[in-house]
Amino acid sequence: QKTDLVLTHEDDYRLTLSAENPPERLYLYVFQIDELNQAYAIFPNLKWNMENPIEADQWPVSIPSGEEQWLYLDELPPGREDGIKETLHVLMSPWRANDIETTMKALVTETDRNARKKLIHDLRARLELRARAGINSITYRSISFYHT
Repeated sequence: QKTDLVLTHEDDYRLTLSAENPPERLYLYVFQIDELNQAYAIFPNLKWNMENPIEADQWPVSIPSGEEQWLYLDELPPGREDGIKETLHVLMSPWRANDIETTMKALVTETDRNARKKLIHDLRARLELRARAGINSITYRSISFYHT
């Protein structure tokens, strides 16, 4: 899903997600992947003390949750001043996504560019598989915006 939203590295932002009639426990995963193949885990995020699962009475969820905490974008690299597309991938499921968690943990520590590229491709494929699965209890959304 594309929006007309445009953000710069000077803009702070926060996500607020809701779940209509959520089950007792829900697992949430939010990743940001840009067209330069950089990937960031937004939720769960130990830095903000935000972990899975989310109990039914904790919805809606603001990311980050602290009043003084914000998401932000890095400055664009040289040669990309015209901007890049950023995509937020949001997955909600009543089950822990062990494969996605394992891929993301590997991505955080991987320093080899080609290996990172393969892990990001794998992460996207795993998210898209869930999007196509047609399982009513799993929700997947992607939201794209422009970073200038």
